[in-house]
Amino acid sequence: MIRIIWIIGSLIALFILLNLATNLLKFDLEKEIKVEGIKVYVVSKLTSLAKECLDENLGKKERKVCSEVIYKSNEEIKKEDFKADFLEGIDLGSKGKILIIYENGKVYLEKVEYERISS
Repeated sequence: MIRIIWIIGSLIALFILLNLATNLLKFDLEKEIKVEGIKVYVVSKLTSLAKECLDENLGKKERKVCSEVIYKSNEEIKKEDFKADFLEGIDLGSKGKILIIYENGKVYLEKVEYERISS
């Protein structure tokens, strides 16, 4: 009888651990997003992602990276293209990688710069 209870308990614990591991892995995979298209679509999608970030974190004080976005547009994206009050836009250019960051009730776009290491 004790063995049966031990086996059932072990199976339940295994199920819980697998569920937690799957959720953590899924979260990390969803963090990087690719957006490609005409300038209006890319700006709209980035604004939408920033709004989701704001809604999820509103009222929190700590800084949080909501997502990593790889984008490609047919035109240069300028700071003025972002019309939302809650979003601090930057000049992005036509392609690259950015982080969408929440901090103190605002959402910021931060461009990821790659450095070349030469020997």
